[in-house]
Amino acid sequence: MSLHPLIRAMGNLRFVPEGGALVEITCRTIQGRLLLRPTKTLQQIVAGVLHRAQTLNPQVEICNIVVLANHYHLLLRVPDAQTLARFMGFVNGNLSRKLGRLVGWSGPLWARRYDAVIVAEDEESQVARLIYLLSHGVKEGLVRSPQQWPGLHGATALQADGKLEGYWQDDTRICRDRAKKRQRPDEQYRTAICLQMAKLPCWKHLSWEEIARQITELVEQIIEEGRAKFSHVPGPKRVQRQNPLRRTPKPRRRPRPIVHAVSKWVRQKILGAYAAFVAAYRRASELYLAGDLNAPFPETSCRPPGPWASGHPPP
Repeated sequence: MSLHPLIRAMGNLRFVPEGGALVEITCRTIQGRLLLRPTKTLQQIVAGVLHRAQTLNPQVEICNIVVLANHYHLLLRVPDAQTLARFMGFVNGNLSRKLGRLVGWSGPLWARRYDAVIVAEDEESQVARLIYLLSHGVKEGLVRSPQQWPGLHGATALQADGKLEGYWQDDTRICRDRAKKRQRPDEQYRTAICLQMAKLPCWKHLSWEEIARQITELVEQIIEEGRAKFSHVPGPKRVQRQNPLRRTPKPRRRPRPIVHAVSKWVRQKILGAYAAFVAAYRRASELYLAGDLNAPFPETSCRPPGPWASGHPPP
């Protein structure tokens, strides 16, 4: 029997191998609506939220980002699952509040919890996921090149020095001033930021100039493939005119992979580590639910919350 059915039966736990890993994050809007309609304002807000989240979690490295109208992707280097959960909780919580207001949406912004997939450590696997993110906007037939995407796309920044500009808006201060019936210009609540993206782990030894050349070559290949596939594209202006409340056709649901790896041997190795992790977590969970608050959960896992104030273990 293959390893996949065994892992599927054990559940879908947050998992990051010991020593950290590169992780691809995917998060989709509720009902597939175009609530992330690309604009300059959205680009600045997302960059500001990511910068703030990274300030609070400096162990997280942001290697790439792309935001389409109904979902976004991140490539993150994270040390453990707990840090990843804390980082993404801050990001998705703030984006849900800030971006919903841009399009007049007051309900939940995200369809479900983000998906996190481990990317293998070899260069071929990491570059393959980078190409996948860089191709967004072009592979869907929306624009001719990644640089034409009117929203947030890491391709342009990676072809330079890896920097994205934006702002962080202090919503807490806004609420306090509104309660006191004070009125201030929006600029007084905003702090300009510059988000420095990190290099891929496999490219740590390269300079930004060398990385820019690599990215330029990849982008040229993506443009050529897009021209061969699509004779006509809507272009950035038409993309921005889309109704953000429109629902897109329901995407075909596929099982989320545990790992992205080009090599079958590397994939099986990580799947085996994940299977051992899930088994250890479940054994510790059984002890914890039986009343053992010191149950030995795996070090890289997200431990359950502590006991209630009454001193009794959670049900």
